[in-house]
Amino acid sequence: MVRTAVGTLVILLVCSFASAEATIYSSESSFVSQLSPGYYEETFASLPSGSTGGTSLPFASNGFAYTISVGNPLSTLYVVSDGMSSFFNTDTIMATFTGNPVTAVGGFFFATDFSGAPINGNMTLTLNNGISLTYYADANTTFVGFTLAAPITSLAFYSVDGLAGNTNYYPTFTDFYVGAAMPIPGALLLFGPGLIGLAAIRRTFTK
Repeated sequence: MVRTAVGTLVILLVCSFASAEATIYSSESSFVSQLSPGYYEETFASLPSGSTGGTSLPFASNGFAYTISVGNPLSTLYVVSDGMSSFFNTDTIMATFTGNPVTAVGGFFFATDFSGAPINGNMTLTLNNGISLTYYADANTTFVGFTLAAPITSLAFYSVDGLAGNTNYYPTFTDFYVGAAMPIPGALLLFGPGLIGLAAIRRTFTK
């Protein structure tokens, strides 16, 4: 199956916020240091490359469980050498958590080109409570992680460039962490190494 580009959709980006306190990490090591033991990391390396043949896949380990899906019934999840992607450039990929409560989630969210190679581009990540982050991903080297006090029930992301109609940008992610965050004292409102910030945020190719 050959990955397909769709170039007709244009969107207006707006940073939205919700009433929830979150710590946002740009360092993988800083994020992992705040996870309680027993977290689950998925690299998707065990999956064969190419289309998965469906719009969703379940994953589970250490009591944590989630389903990764794309909303377009004509699309499929698509495995590339650097992670999990999708069949269409305009897809939004969602992880819906169904196991133990998740209060920490992170990974490398980036774009890949038509051949599956990581490329620079703009990404948007949104949590179920309305926390939304749009940022520039330097190929597959930009990490983003969230820790919250309240459980996270879903995370969705897309390539801003792909959704805007650029046919060479596909949403992709890897090294996906889910787990429980260690409690952070309420008075700790510092911007430390590896932190983007702690704030009250308001609302194809053939192989």
